[in-house]
Amino acid sequence: MAAATGDPGLSKLQFAPFSSALDVGFWHELTQKKLNEYRLDEAPKDIKGYYYNGDSAGLPARLTLEFSAFDMSAPTPARCCPAIGTLYNTNTLESFKTADKKLLLEQAANEIWESIKSGTALENPVLLNKFLLLTFADLKKYHFYYWFCYPALCLPESLPLIQGPVGLDQRFSLKQ
Repeated sequence: MAAATGDPGLSKLQFAPFSSALDVGFWHELTQKKLNEYRLDEAPKDIKGYYYNGDSAGLPARLTLEFSAFDMSAPTPARCCPAIGTLYNTNTLESFKTADKKLLLEQAANEIWESIKSGTALENPVLLNKFLLLTFADLKKYHFYYWFCYPALCLPESLPLIQGPVGLDQRFSLKQ
């Protein structure tokens, strides 16, 4: 999250959008899973990524998926925050292109909203960092098609910041 520039008394809450960063190891692991486990199964699968919010100013916030994305119990790298997502792997390019992306987005947004309303997001804030990944892997030609989605809540325009943003290094010790 970032504050809008201008008068600090009139700053508004804003979200910094993620960029996708898919490691080549992710595609290798998806290929192995598709061939040996998923086969023609198009059911949604849970996956895990991470982001790091300590990059220099001006660099986009990126959500990274690597070979360990399919292991939900894999440790998150040091100084990174986990993000839980859903993989929808299609069997044909046509089903990839015609997938109802709006419906998938609405379902993910509803899951986030329900976790807020029920209070489970307070116990497990990772539920607020949901993402979707729609893929088609053409394993004969080694072509991979994907669509990333990061649902976020739409806040009213008139929502001011009560307190200015504070850097993590100012709020937490190095040990924390």
